[in-house]
Amino acid sequence: MRNFKIYKDRSDVYKLKSTDILFHAVFNDSPEAIFLLDGNNFRIFECNRTAVELFQAASKSDLINLQSFKLYDSEPAEFSKEIIIKEINNGGEYKQELTFRTLKDNIFWGSISKKKVQLDGQMIIILRIKKIIEYIKAAETLAT
Repeated sequence: MRNFKIYKDRSDVYKLKSTDILFHAVFNDSPEAIFLLDGNNFRIFECNRTAVELFQAASKSDLINLQSFKLYDSEPAEFSKEIIIKEINNGGEYKQELTFRTLKDNIFWGSISKKKVQLDGQMIIILRIKKIIEYIKAAETLAT
């Protein structure tokens, strides 16, 4: 996922390994779903275990290469996409609450946070999603 600099000093190697272990622990054990997106097209190239569980995917590969807007219950209007893109391209963090649809067609209310960052010379978007309300079967929702 990341390129690492080779160090000659053993203490630097230990620091690097400790940092990598900490990164993976924070990323994989986060209570929020975390997605790493391509900064140009919003496609998912990495996600954590919580993301796989929250979106009821059989495996991480079901989410990789998916366009992140496809996670929403309904596709946001074009002006909403433009606002999101403008906000994060200006260095801001975009936050919103909306409904999401899992890969098994269940819906839930959640909050998102999108922020563009530069990592190893590449622009990526960090997308965090937190469930607010439990899953609701889409058919049951429509029936009520």
